[in-house]
Amino acid sequence: MDHIKAHRLKDALDSGDAERIAAAQALFWDKANWMPMSKPCHDRKTARLDGGFGNRKGGV
Repeated sequence: MDHIKAHRLKDALDSGDAERIAAAQALFWDKANWMPMSKPCHDRKTARLDGGFGNRKGGV
């Protein structure tokens, strides 16, 4: 399972901003924002967007 629109919950939690945290949590749990995805596809997408496996963060 993956999210259509990134929730950025970790960033919100790190910020300590209560409103930002609440918005990120709402987006995280919104079932309309979920999409099925295999584990290998999820891992590739996450690496591409979050900078894993030597990729630049936010890469295409």
